[in-house]
Amino acid sequence: MKVTTLVVCWVVVVAASPPPTSWELFKVQYGRQYVDVKEEEYRQQVFEHNQQYIEDFNERFERGEVTFSLKMNQFGDKASLSFTPHGCHFTHEEFKAIIMGHKAERGRGPPLAPRTPLHQDEHLPQEAEVDWRNKGAVTPVSDQGASGASWSFSATGSLEGQQFVKAGTLMDLSEQQLVDCMDDYFPGVFEAFTYVKDNGGIDTEAGYPDQPSDGTCHYTEEAIGAQCTGYVQIEEFSESELQKAVRDVGPVSVEVDASQMSPVSLMSYSLLHLYSTSTCVYYDPKCMSRSPNHAMLTVGYGTTGDQDYWIVKNSWGAAWGEQGYINMARNRGNNCGIATLASYPLV
Repeated sequence: MKVTTLVVCWVVVVAASPPPTSWELFKVQYGRQYVDVKEEEYRQQVFEHNQQYIEDFNERFERGEVTFSLKMNQFGDKASLSFTPHGCHFTHEEFKAIIMGHKAERGRGPPLAPRTPLHQDEHLPQEAEVDWRNKGAVTPVSDQGASGASWSFSATGSLEGQQFVKAGTLMDLSEQQLVDCMDDYFPGVFEAFTYVKDNGGIDTEAGYPDQPSDGTCHYTEEAIGAQCTGYVQIEEFSESELQKAVRDVGPVSVEVDASQMSPVSLMSYSLLHLYSTSTCVYYDPKCMSRSPNHAMLTVGYGTTGDQDYWIVKNSWGAAWGEQGYINMARNRGNNCGIATLASYPLV
């Protein structure tokens, strides 16, 4: 008798999980977690709008219609580019308070030091390119986060540069001290220099580390890393004077218009937030030259092709721009006000 063995094979079909969407990848990359469903729906709408805007804008860049490209970054669900979904609650003013938190200092009185010629012979030719990073005068890029204290990073950056030029040593100085200890001063670059002068110095980052503020000042003389005897405000609106200062003095604190407001949507639409790479020059004909609202640090200048540019260090982290830097248009009518409120400290 022949016995036939019946073998039954079970085939289990496992449906492959769909690949994560760009929104899901964005949330993982930047650690976004939303408890409220409506909040996430809104943020996703902003993100998707900005993503499409970036793609369209970069097509214009490929066609040579604009001078720089954009990329998605940490502002992708916040810095809405002319987008107003129903129930919008992240306004231009909120964005300014969180990201910039800065008011222009123009008209707050004369500089502590008189404006003097920056070079004995003003007829000497300008250097074609200057980059103080290559000379060791610039510390690594920081991320101001939601502190809105761009002015403190700009002020410490120029203090660090001048301390390097004077003593030959580069050290990180404490932005946190400026944020915690300047209760009697206006939050701005000029006032930061004034505070350091009045206080007798500013601590190093190691001596006064960046940490959540408890509302008290922890400054100690033992941790002083630099002192300041005053500051020089460069001639307003003069890019030629700014260039002389960067050439002869070192990194210079500057303030720019980093946030525009649509008259229709009341939303931020500045392209600066999603700027992609410093191999291209940022030029925005819509930004203002007389209304700076974000402080940065000019560390050099150069020319690519027929475009002059400033090398500018930002405080939005190394993932922004080109490792935290941006090349901003130079000699194009003081674009975005880069020469409107430029200054450097005396140490």
